[in-house]
Amino acid sequence: MNALINLLKPNDGDEIDLFTDYRGIGFVTFKVNNKISTLEISSSQLKNKLKYLHYTQGLNNNTNNSGENNDLTETTPYKLPSKEAVAKAVEILEIQAIHSEIKKHPSVRLGQTYQGFEIDLGDDTNKVIQVTSEGYRVVEPTIPFIRTPEMQPLCQPAIGSGFNEFFGLLSITDPNDKKLIIVWLLSSMRPKPPYFILLLLGEQGSSKSTTSTALKYILDPSDIPLRSLSNSERDLVINLNKRRVVCFDNLSKISDNMSDALCRASVGNGFSTRKLYTDSDEVVFKPQNPMILNGINNIIERQDLISRSIVIELPTIKPESRITEKEYYGRLEEIRPKVLGELLKHTCCSIANIDSTDITHTSRMADAELWVTAAEQSLEWEIGETSILLEVNQLAAIKYGLEAEPLSEVIIKFMNNRTSTDPWEGTSTALLEAIGSDLENDIPKTANTLSFRLGRLVTALRMVAGLEIQLNQRQGGTGQRFITIKKIA
Repeated sequence: MNALINLLKPNDGDEIDLFTDYRGIGFVTFKVNNKISTLEISSSQLKNKLKYLHYTQGLNNNTNNSGENNDLTETTPYKLPSKEAVAKAVEILEIQAIHSEIKKHPSVRLGQTYQGFEIDLGDDTNKVIQVTSEGYRVVEPTIPFIRTPEMQPLCQPAIGSGFNEFFGLLSITDPNDKKLIIVWLLSSMRPKPPYFILLLLGEQGSSKSTTSTALKYILDPSDIPLRSLSNSERDLVINLNKRRVVCFDNLSKISDNMSDALCRASVGNGFSTRKLYTDSDEVVFKPQNPMILNGINNIIERQDLISRSIVIELPTIKPESRITEKEYYGRLEEIRPKVLGELLKHTCCSIANIDSTDITHTSRMADAELWVTAAEQSLEWEIGETSILLEVNQLAAIKYGLEAEPLSEVIIKFMNNRTSTDPWEGTSTALLEAIGSDLENDIPKTANTLSFRLGRLVTALRMVAGLEIQLNQRQGGTGQRFITIKKIA
């Protein structure tokens, strides 16, 4: 056995656990100095760990006369191993992990088990919160967890009315908005997607960033709670893989490509990319992340992203109501054990009732909605209140999104004088000519672009304006594609 690898099992009888995940990526779990670590074998973290262990235990690379690296056996204090020795150890671990044929799903902060899930406390105890239908308790982990350098320890849960104290600290005053925050928090405790995207809107001074940070602090505390959102799908995947809850701060606009990527991430659809330095191998990433987005204006224009979101507009905080960051986070630190404890209590109820709970909705986020609905008894809400809250919020969000798309106002105005028995029908070119006098600079100027933009508004215009739109209908004999717009009776 390679001597560097032996450093991962310092005591007689210690074992290391080698396995691969769903992507075929190799991982190793080991225990050194009473601390359990699970690391990707090819990661710089594992390489640095091997170097550190070698350095502190005084092993040195012993090279034979042929120049080939043998196992590290010579004791020479305070020397780093050679790059070749580290590469050899990593290669051996990779081969052993792949050929072990053991598949596991290493998780960041929260991972699914047979009866429920476990939450990594992220502290030196190496323990987790085990959550089942019967309750929650702090135990040794039964599944592997990955820890990142920025991860902070989660608090030990406590019994108490944490939500009331939590909302006393936040700027949210509307009772329904408070319940929607609980909906998002509870849905974020699901061990698998889909997850609602929480969109926090408000003017400057409405504590959007502070509220985002506080919500993440309850579920997944971090040294860097807020991130910026780039237009790179690869950057998004990196952000999602490194943390459980992701907060994108101070957004002004979301591109169409990034909107599509966020939609896929919210429901756990995969992202694929080429392996580094290869032409044919492919790596697939499956995100498992609740997300928070915040911005001053309505940053979501795409209706498909709105349909996956909970949208809350935060009020501006009056100067006399402001407190210092030290006081704010001091109070948050005091109450977060009770917030987590109450959240876990309702989650246990959800696990217990999920199989006997029904909802009438068939929305894209029905699974997340069902999860929260199953906890209504514990929350002391009316039966079906979750669905009503989400439906009302969705309708308001869709209206908000239509306001960000000038084409919707033009179409509504164009159909104002028509009745349900007087539909408009024609090609996209004809529609462009018919509404041309009302077009503004940001309205599409070509028939193809008009048809594409209109297609994104079909659901919203039906729900909010009562307009039924049918696209790309082929006219018999001509091959032309027609559009039909009519009012719903």
